[in-house]
Amino acid sequence: MTLVFKVTTVNHGTHSFANTNTADLTNGEHIEAKTVEVTNQPHSSTEAKADFVAAVYESDWYIGQIVDMDESDSEVEVKFMTKAKSMYKWPQCEDRLWDKASAIVCTVQSLAPSGKSKRLFKMSTEEESKIELLIKNRKENQ
Repeated sequence: MTLVFKVTTVNHGTHSFANTNTADLTNGEHIEAKTVEVTNQPHSSTEAKADFVAAVYESDWYIGQIVDMDESDSEVEVKFMTKAKSMYKWPQCEDRLWDKASAIVCTVQSLAPSGKSKRLFKMSTEEESKIELLIKNRKENQ
C-alpha cells in the first residue's frame, strides 16, 4: 500500500492533504479520499501544560506531554514517550527535556490509552501522517 499526499496551500500557511490508496487506482475501484487540515505555522501559545505534542529533537520527532512552560524564554519542558511498535508508552526512566517552544510541531489530539492496562497509547493513522507531513514541510523550509 502506498500513500499519496496532495498538498495545496489554502490560507496563511494552512495546508490540506488527501490520503489515497494507489492500489485502488490501478484496480479501477471506487476511492474514498480523506482530507485533513494541517497548519504549517511555527509554535503558537495555544499549547498548555498537560497537552500531548509532537516535538522535534535532534532532527527526529517524538510524542510527549508538556510538563512546564517558561514563556519569558519561550521554552517548554516536555516529558517524552517511546514508540512501542505502532503505539507509544512512558519509558521506565523518565525522559524530560527543556527546549525552545519552536520545537513543538503540533498538539496531538488522537492519542488515547489502549489495551487492558491502559499503559500503551494509540494515535490515529491520519494524525501520524499529518505529523510526518508537517515535519517534511518544516525540513523543506529550513
